[in-house]
Amino acid sequence: MRQATSISAVVFDLGSTLVRETGFHPEEAQRFILSRALSPHNLRQKELEKFNDSVFRDMLERRELSGLEFQLTQYLNLLQTCLGIRLDGDLDEIACRCWFLEHSPRLEGGATECLRQLRSSGVKLGLLSNTILSRKSIKLAMKEFGILDFFDAVVCSSEVAYRKPNSLIYRAILALLRAEATQSAMVGDNLESDIAGAASVGMTTVWYNPGNLPSLETRPDHIVSDLASVPGVLGLC
Repeated sequence: MRQATSISAVVFDLGSTLVRETGFHPEEAQRFILSRALSPHNLRQKELEKFNDSVFRDMLERRELSGLEFQLTQYLNLLQTCLGIRLDGDLDEIACRCWFLEHSPRLEGGATECLRQLRSSGVKLGLLSNTILSRKSIKLAMKEFGILDFFDAVVCSSEVAYRKPNSLIYRAILALLRAEATQSAMVGDNLESDIAGAASVGMTTVWYNPGNLPSLETRPDHIVSDLASVPGVLGLC
């Protein structure tokens, strides 16, 4: 186990770590998209559902086969072209709002205080997320949650193509933070993408495990059941 000494940078996962999706309501996002379509158009929600079921599913399947990420804005551009509509507004903002409507994300308890304490300790903070949302969309969401100003760097798989646990995406966030892997920590909920991926480049790992699930083959350096414990296990409080 690596000892959490002289940590100079802490990187957080977003989904199911700092933020938890609390619902699944694709019809809400579809209604919102229809509301942003400029008139005149004859598009109905059933057509949008059919397009989503075929095209969006195909994009997800291609991602699984290739291991490369795509952006939700690419889907929205394809939707405009294939269905003959034009959406009113910035596509990154529309994509962000679709996420909120479809998944009802909520900030995890203790997240703000954890980030505030780490920031006060003088370490750099980074966000590293596997997401189809662009970095602009993610930053809009972070701003809405009130946590954007805590972070020095944000890297999304949608921007760099590679997804965690690929070592390249970890090297990207470390480069932006100007931090050495051996002096950096990764906090996340997924044993494969967050913990094994970070360990592969030499980072200290903190598994956020609020459900007290068993750790099988992957062995994190630290395990916490609440975010408030992160500064303490890293020796930063």
